Amino acid sequence: MIDRMRALPLDRLPIALLSVAVLTSCGQNSTGSSAPDAPPNVVIILADDLGYGDLACYGSSIVKSPSCDRLAREGLRFTDAHAPSAVCSPTRYSVLTGNYPWRDNRVPRHLVYNEASVFGAGEATIASMLRDHGYATACFGKWHLGAQDRTPIDWNAPLRPGPLDVGFDSYFGVINSHNQPPQVWVEGDRVVGQGQDDQLFIDANKQVTGVRQERDNTTIGKSLAQRAVTFIEENHDRPFFLYLPTCAVHFPYTPSPDFSGSELGSYGNFLDQFDWQVGQILECLDRLGLADNTLVAVTSDNGGIAPSDPETGDRVDVPRKLNEHKNYKHSVNGRLRGRKACIYEGGHRVPFLLRWPAGIAEPGREVGETVSLVDLLGTIATATGISAPPNLGRDSHALQPLFRKSTRDQFTRECTVSVSRFNAHFAIQQGPWKLILLRDPVGVCEQAPWREGRLGPSTPELFNLATDLGEYHNVYDQHPEVVQRLTALLESEEGSG
Repeated sequence: MIDRMRALPLDRLPIALLSVAVLTSCGQNSTGSSAPDAPPNVVIILADDLGYGDLACYGSSIVKSPSCDRLAREGLRFTDAHAPSAVCSPTRYSVLTGNYPWRDNRVPRHLVYNEASVFGAGEATIASMLRDHGYATACFGKWHLGAQDRTPIDWNAPLRPGPLDVGFDSYFGVINSHNQPPQVWVEGDRVVGQGQDDQLFIDANKQVTGVRQERDNTTIGKSLAQRAVTFIEENHDRPFFLYLPTCAVHFPYTPSPDFSGSELGSYGNFLDQFDWQVGQILECLDRLGLADNTLVAVTSDNGGIAPSDPETGDRVDVPRKLNEHKNYKHSVNGRLRGRKACIYEGGHRVPFLLRWPAGIAEPGREVGETVSLVDLLGTIATATGISAPPNLGRDSHALQPLFRKSTRDQFTRECTVSVSRFNAHFAIQQGPWKLILLRDPVGVCEQAPWREGRLGPSTPELFNLATDLGEYHNVYDQHPEVVQRLTALLESEEGSG
């Protein structure tokens, strides 16, 4: 049976069969032992607005990121990984489903404070898939995928459907973004500290409430880390799935007072605290003897939004050539053009670290193949030997062929697709070529004067990223054959699924 399966590209085999093929062909760890019989634990740490240049292992000479750097040494560091969207809510949907967020205009932008859930009650996610096969599941952090089935949300009623209705046994965190009202904690499906007679409502984006326990945003990082560690400790004797979507490093920068002194001000302190959160998880796994058979992924929902002023820590506008701007020592997106929300690389190329000692051979490698965060679902399904439900992982490719050098040529993802905010632009990348096309279903590029770096261009653009990673030279007119091929491929992607 394995011989018959090897006739197919390894990353596109049916997931139930792919797990068998992968464990046979590349499931040796760095010590040469076989991949474990027990299913791995799974941890996904999703940063908020972490840029491609925000970690030492991705080139920062100022930021100290020892925990993330450790993951790079002990696992794989992907250099061409992409969020499917350049804003947060769509990517969060895709991480949990393995599906592109732009299909059927499902999640075209980030959600505001009062919007209904993007999921229906009982809709399948990676959490429900794993829970149905005996995993303990928990989400601690920024949900930002809505709640209830109505808009505006009634904050005085149970927040369902919500995390508890899509596969998570427990939830604690910030149901929206921490810069949005209400400034409260949510545990399970209720606001923490809300008495029977407390009425919470929002007027003109401002919270009006009698809730007695409003949230101190400087406590978020430590609170989420402690919840995550406790969850692992309480479930160390069974397989578990921990989803930790942090609030760092989204504006406003609210690190704990314990994190101070960064050259980058409060932004740098927030980066330090994010790395500390990663370290808390790694230390817990070490202490409990779980590190070897736990798949840990650390990445970001989209690119960085802006650098911080070296003196005040406040965010500032992004210069066109940030590395040539003498007043700033740090570029959140490294050498990439653009920022969060836009279609250039700075909007959607993200750090992506993956560690699984029992399943990844030859750790410490840089992986240059183009991948997407939608690939997390297929990778985890394959690692656990679970067949994903039909509505999950439609756009997901298992990354297992990249776990060993000798099988890298069996990773056959044909292209990746990323979108800007509102799905205004689509970018399709195949090999070194990246084609940007204006779709703009809601006319946002016509509603406001164009400003470079906001969303994307007003005319099609083509870049060869192998020679022009900064996307300075539009070669659309010089390569009509590439434009034709990628346009047809994008139309095929849009029509599939």
